[in-house]
Amino acid sequence: MTEKPVECKEDFKNLEIHILSGFSASGKTLANRFLEELGFITISPTSPDEITQNVSALVKRKIKKIVVNVDIRTYIASCLEADIFLSSFNRALEELAHPPIMFLSCSDEVLIRRLSKEGRSLHPLSAMLGMDISVEEALSVEKRILLPVKEKARFIIDTTLTSVWGLRRKIFEIYTSPKDFSDKFARYFLSDSVHYDQVLLDVGKNIVKK
Repeated sequence: MTEKPVECKEDFKNLEIHILSGFSASGKTLANRFLEELGFITISPTSPDEITQNVSALVKRKIKKIVVNVDIRTYIASCLEADIFLSSFNRALEELAHPPIMFLSCSDEVLIRRLSKEGRSLHPLSAMLGMDISVEEALSVEKRILLPVKEKARFIIDTTLTSVWGLRRKIFEIYTSPKDFSDKFARYFLSDSVHYDQVLLDVGKNIVKK
């Protein structure tokens, strides 16, 4: 018996569904926080095979602003080979009527510094799979896996020299109208002189406030 699809592609076209991806330590935790401030529900499926079903479940609950996180942790949790993982991800994009992808990137030098900071967790390939590899090697593997996702992105934000507040501004500019941005959210922004790396640990301790 043929399984009935949870939703058809047309059901997703008028919704605000977005994909968030990026490299480890590129700022995705912060990006999720800022997107939630804009009213999005953020989810992190454990496999690309689950994306459409998870989104459909939220849509049935009348939730219309959804961000789906897809990154190296999704790949690890899925237990899929890289090519099958990407094929499954592409199928989910097709089922969801090709939602826009925002990808957070960063220079290798800065990613390595962030991942090597005291108090930071290990790279997911080391933490979740127990792989005995250097940060540099882990990033190389991650980039090879996620490069096809980056190539599909509509928005690519390089956080190499971007402050926390600069990242917030860029995200708000992308996901709000000019009027909403100037009237409703301008009060949130602090000086861009506060550098991303300065508050990485503070965010983990929930010290950074709106």
